Amino acid sequence: MLINKILSAILINSMILYIVAKYIPVSILGFSITPINALIPEMIVLLGAIFWFMNDIVKRIARIVTLPLRILTL
Repeated sequence: MLINKILSAILINSMILYIVAKYIPVSILGFSITPINALIPEMIVLLGAIFWFMNDIVKRIARIVTLPLRILTL
């Protein structure tokens, strides 16, 4: 079950990253992914995994930081 969640999160991040890199102009984002060889599936999946890992870490840190506030509002 956990592996399903991890894989689906990585695939969703990868698809979103590919769509953003391929179809949204640089002037809107302020950055671009170049050269076009960077859009190979292996690179997209690797970046999706990195984004998933960073998202997981940020969620855990946010839970720890907001714990006192959640306790106070019980």
